[in-house]
Amino acid sequence: MIFYDKIILLYILLLNNNMYNKVNLVNFILLYNNKRIILLVFLILSLKNTFTLRMKMDSNRLRIDSINLTEILSEEDFSSLKTKKFKKGTLEYEDGTLTLYVFKSGKAKAIIYEDGEEFVLYFLKQNNIIIPETSCSIEFLEDSEVYLIDAEKFTYLFANKEFSTSVIRSLKHRAELERNIIKNLVFKSCKRKVALFLMEIATTQDTLIDGKYCIDLNLSIKDLSSFIGSKRQTVSTIMNDLIKKNVIGKIDKNRLIIHQFNKLENYD
Repeated sequence: MIFYDKIILLYILLLNNNMYNKVNLVNFILLYNNKRIILLVFLILSLKNTFTLRMKMDSNRLRIDSINLTEILSEEDFSSLKTKKFKKGTLEYEDGTLTLYVFKSGKAKAIIYEDGEEFVLYFLKQNNIIIPETSCSIEFLEDSEVYLIDAEKFTYLFANKEFSTSVIRSLKHRAELERNIIKNLVFKSCKRKVALFLMEIATTQDTLIDGKYCIDLNLSIKDLSSFIGSKRQTVSTIMNDLIKKNVIGKIDKNRLIIHQFNKLENYD
């Protein structure tokens, strides 16, 4: 997460031309003098005149924003990219390189382990992108195939403005997503965290049945508790309470319907 914060700070410094920010930029590069930072400076400068950061409104922790390489890179570019296959259950960690993982197929989750407890940041599926880091590992939930793009070896790809824009947009979205997760963990009660999670999924999926939000959740209570950052029994009690009060209801095994969105908004 800290590395993403450096990216956003670089973006602010590079896209503001006043002298104060130029001095800060020099100090920033001197402070973090390594290949990653130099590559990031090159990447963001290449986008300076055309780059706008946007977060897809249909993105959430179950389906984050994506980068479709087939629409961006040429066949020649593709021929030089390395892919790696991962078996279901494999855990992948940072290996010390600045490598972009772009999912060609399969499914995984970005997770943090603390005191034996698992916390899920978000799912990763086709066309999703992530840079593994020390605080976060990747667990593959299906047999998967991933493009591995070493930023130090494939600097020429970042001359492609569409590719660079997509990568930085994705990293910015990830930083925003993780900040919201931290804010909810620190400042919200468990009831509020459950309500906010359900509302986020509902409004981004934007599926309505008779004017009511329908959620395609497909999560067990154990999985949901890993997203919320609370004990399974606590989350189960909260979900049962919401059903008992007719705030939400079950359509089938994987889908919920929100009967009273206003009550969910104020649930705490």
